[in-house]
Amino acid sequence: MVLRNVAKTFSLEQQRQEINLLAADLHALSIGSETDPIFTASAASAVTTQNISDWNSAYQFTSTFQESDPIFSASPAYSVTHLRIANWDSAFLWGNHAQAGYLLKSTIAISDNQPGNPSNGELWWKSDSGVLKVYYEDGDTNQWVDASPTSASATSAKVLTADVPPANPVNGDLWWKSDSGTLKVYFSDSDSNQWVDASPAGGITGGGGGGSPSILYADVASFPAVADSESKFAYADDTGIMYYSNGVSWTSQRLVTTNSTTSSDFATLLGNTQLTYNINVVDFTTGTTAENLARKIIRLEDSSGTTDQIVLVAGTGLAISDSSDEIQIDLTADIANSTYSISAETAAGAASSKLTLTDNAGTTDEITFAGADGLLVERTDANTLTFRAPSGASGGSYTTEDAQDAAALLFSNGTHTGITFTYDDNNNSIDAVVTGGGGGGGTTYDLLGSNTTSNNAILTLRDAANNDDTIEFTGSNGTDITWDSANKKVTINSIAPVQSDWDATSGLAQILNKPSIPSAYTLPAASASSLGGVIPDGTTITVDGSGNISAVAGGYTLPIAAAGTLGGIKIGSGLSIDAAGVLTATGGSSVPQIQDLTGTTSSLADDATAELNITGYKAYSLFKIEVDAAAWVRVYTDDASRDADQTRSEGADPSPGSGVIAEVRTTTAESILITPGIMGFNNDSPRTTTIYLSVTNRSGSASTVTVTLTALQIGE
Repeated sequence: MVLRNVAKTFSLEQQRQEINLLAADLHALSIGSETDPIFTASAASAVTTQNISDWNSAYQFTSTFQESDPIFSASPAYSVTHLRIANWDSAFLWGNHAQAGYLLKSTIAISDNQPGNPSNGELWWKSDSGVLKVYYEDGDTNQWVDASPTSASATSAKVLTADVPPANPVNGDLWWKSDSGTLKVYFSDSDSNQWVDASPAGGITGGGGGGSPSILYADVASFPAVADSESKFAYADDTGIMYYSNGVSWTSQRLVTTNSTTSSDFATLLGNTQLTYNINVVDFTTGTTAENLARKIIRLEDSSGTTDQIVLVAGTGLAISDSSDEIQIDLTADIANSTYSISAETAAGAASSKLTLTDNAGTTDEITFAGADGLLVERTDANTLTFRAPSGASGGSYTTEDAQDAAALLFSNGTHTGITFTYDDNNNSIDAVVTGGGGGGGTTYDLLGSNTTSNNAILTLRDAANNDDTIEFTGSNGTDITWDSANKKVTINSIAPVQSDWDATSGLAQILNKPSIPSAYTLPAASASSLGGVIPDGTTITVDGSGNISAVAGGYTLPIAAAGTLGGIKIGSGLSIDAAGVLTATGGSSVPQIQDLTGTTSSLADDATAELNITGYKAYSLFKIEVDAAAWVRVYTDDASRDADQTRSEGADPSPGSGVIAEVRTTTAESILITPGIMGFNNDSPRTTTIYLSVTNRSGSASTVTVTLTALQIGE
């Protein structure tokens, strides 16, 4: 076959199309033997991969390129000037394509292995299998998909140009969507078939350079189908408005512009949305006369005529009115002008009366006061109620007068000889006069008692001439004296000293609440494992009269301390001790060494996975992972991260922060260098020296897998 003649091109889109066609020719060469004698004799048969790589580099434009081809002078492109390019950049927001790197992204990477850091729509010629691939981002996954037919379907793959999708496509077919300037590939995955973009979009709407579809349309009706234009822009020339397609609608995605004038597009829209508001008081008119008088409306109205309102309702006893924008709520006249009077009235029952409250309308309310247990409630007049306790004569409560009269009767009616008792009702007193004689001139005496403090008693002997002779009893030193005037009695209280007796069980000598004293107790002799008493030897350990134990200096030698034994230590290099016994580190350290840390799984079936823990360090630098069989090995910070990573497939990158420190995949027994070395650590709480691994056997048969980590300890 003859490799197509690639003409000199000048736009990014033209270059991309020509390179795609050239790639298809190369693919056709890779899947069959060329027998065309014309091609064999052509210089194109000597084209190598290196030649193609050199051409990719050579076809990058530079700003110093000068066209002197006379054929180009006759081309319409010859009239393109720097001024026109600047105008197009300004009108279509293109910018500097050389700075954006569009040209480099349009080239096809040719290698056996996929390129690094690909972007959506980038092309890659997989030279070992002769397949053109496009990097495709579908929203939740990113992958390389075939953009050209595989060798098995090479005879049926084709490139079609049309505005609508071709009929009966097969996996790998190419379709140039001419109305949007987009190259698409028919892609069949595990559960769906669809056309996907095989080339990156350029400019604003998938174009922007020469040959790209314009975004300028006569009006909105001339816009392309919205479902096929998601993420594209379109400009309606009749209204001067830019729209954006969300795949559902053009007109709901209008782009608003603005400038420094008040007549701009944005200013016009803002004027339609900025509203002013007025609030007014309005009479209520949709009810009965009484309802309308008891209601006022507060109404909010915007500049577009839209209103909202609330209704204020005056309840019972209230009246509502308005003046301009002021609402006033008052008490109704019948409530505001009410007067009240209160009077005392006689109630039913001899022992009851009541208070009556009467308003100016004659409405009354009453409170009744009822007497009980002999208490009388009497109406004295219209303003007075009297509460009265009945006298004793009426069989009511016992009065003081009743008590005095009864006491006088006790003395006058009692039996007595030589003494006459006289009751003075006015002075409330009883006089006693001795009437009998026994010789001796008839002198009589009265014996009286009194007190002046709470701890004394005074006895007074008074003769008939009122001459007194007194004796005073005063309490002190544990003895107290009280005078009982009601019973005419002197009481002397004295507590005699009592000697307490521990064994007494009654009487003043008894000791109450005595503590229990245990029987005599003898400490056991102390030993290395038993708590007990010790006997100082008097030589190395002494005890004084107060029970203080002292160690005689130089009388005891500490045992040598060990890992499990408390004892003395010797000061070696790197340590010093002062006169106060303070121990200080004077320097020196050990340098950690790179170590090999090894662990082996149990026997695993092919493609089976096992967890493996290797004892290492809390923190470390990892330099190499070695296995003795083909395996997939993952290293983690902790067991939880290892469990969470069980469902991740080989070849899928772990999520950031998932706890995966490193992973390697070997095809045989080999060592994988980690360059540069990476930091690892144990994330247990508290931290341990365990390094968590997950190992999958890929040897093709059941086998144990030995893993060796080459690491350097960091910190403790």
